[in-house]
Amino acid sequence: MSFKIKPTSLQMKIDTLAWLRFSRGCRILATEVGYSGWIADVWGCTKDVSIEVEIKTSTGDFHQDFSGKKKKHIYYNEKSENTYMLIPNYMYYLIPDNKRFIEIAEKYLKENYPKYGLLTYHPDEYLSVDKIRSVRRVTKLHSKEPTKKMKDSVLCRMSTEICSSYLMIQELTDRVKDFMHSEVSSHLEIMKQLKIDTE
Repeated sequence: MSFKIKPTSLQMKIDTLAWLRFSRGCRILATEVGYSGWIADVWGCTKDVSIEVEIKTSTGDFHQDFSGKKKKHIYYNEKSENTYMLIPNYMYYLIPDNKRFIEIAEKYLKENYPKYGLLTYHPDEYLSVDKIRSVRRVTKLHSKEPTKKMKDSVLCRMSTEICSSYLMIQELTDRVKDFMHSEVSSHLEIMKQLKIDTE
């Protein structure tokens, strides 16, 4: 009997970063980007376009994003040229590869936000870039290039994530060293005791 382990939001975010970097060519990208008064799960920028990806692991989570952020989606879909600087060029939703979930999400986006794209997540694929597939074509919300303010917001978050990652790596390295030292000391003490006992 086989079963699929439900992917976590963190797994999906990590692979979305790889997808944006290597499939979409984003040079600036980060998770949890605070911008326009909301927090984007993942945001990436190339020289010409900006891309936001919202990650939803359940249908309840998916619908909550729209009911809890009504102003955001109204704002994103306005025609005013004065608001483009706070809006991504492309808006995607990434969901697990679940037939029922895909049907619900596709129907909702088609009826309410036809410009939004829909991506599905396939954790069994080996390469991160292959784990994300498009099931609903995205349409540009506007054609303006990312502003300096937008790029600065992503860069600020990007630098924070890089520093945090290195700090976590260092902490893990230190813990492994402490553990190994403790284990070696323990084994040496046991060997020493055995030697005494056999003399």
